[in-house]
Amino acid sequence: RITGMKPKLIDYNIEAVSEGKDAIGVVKIIVKSNGMEVMGSGISTDIIEASIKSYLDALNRIVIFKSNNTFKDPLKE
Repeated sequence: RITGMKPKLIDYNIEAVSEGKDAIGVVKIIVKSNGMEVMGSGISTDIIEASIKSYLDALNRIVIFKSNNTFKDPLKE
């Protein structure tokens, strides 16, 4: 709500980068907002934290693309 955007989660992917109790996980998502599809990623030993980081990364990319008014779909490059 704070951003005024209504993004829709299109894809969610979790991948373990290391093994063991303190394994590092990478979360990659695709979010769609106002016709733009943007990827976000996050990394952490806590998968919830990695998920939040990936979501914030995607929202930040949308804001940057909108403010620069130079949207190029990174998924189609």
